[in-house]
Amino acid sequence: MKRLFILAVLALAACNPLASSTPTPSASEQEVVLMKAVKHYFQVFDQVRSTGNASLIDSVTDPDGVDRSNTQAFVLDQQAKHHLSITTHEIFTNWKFDIQGTQATVHYNYQASGYNIDPQTRQPLESEVTLKPELQLMQLRKHGADWLVFERDVLPQNA
Repeated sequence: MKRLFILAVLALAACNPLASSTPTPSASEQEVVLMKAVKHYFQVFDQVRSTGNASLIDSVTDPDGVDRSNTQAFVLDQQAKHHLSITTHEIFTNWKFDIQGTQATVHYNYQASGYNIDPQTRQPLESEVTLKPELQLMQLRKHGADWLVFERDVLPQNA
C-alpha cells in the first residue's frame, strides 16, 4: 500500500504542468556561479599579465563589452614600461550580487600580490608587492551557460 501511495505521488508530480525537470537555481547557486566566473576571469587576466597576450581575455569577456579594449590598453601600457607581471596571490572578499535575468553586477574587495618581470628574461624586476585592497565592480552578461565580463571597474573605497 505504501508503494502504491509513493507511485501515485510521483505520477501526479510528473503530470503537473508546473513541475520542472530541472530546478531553477536558487540565488545562492547563481552567486556561486558568478563568483567562479569572476575568479576564472582573474585567472585568465593573470595569464594576460604574464604573457602580454591580450587576446587570451576574449574567452571570458563579452564581445560587445569594454573589458577587451581595456585589456588591450593595459597590455600596451605594460609593453611601454618593458615589463610583464606575475600574480602570486589574490584575495576576494565582501561579495555582493545584483542579478537581473541575463545581466549581473558583482561588487567585491580584491587584493593581489605579485611582481614585475622582464619580458625577455622573465626574471623579476622587483620584490613581491601586495597591493592595497580595492573595491571592484564587475558587470557580466550571460551567453548560453557562461557568464562573460562586460566591464570591470575599480570603485572609490567609500562607494
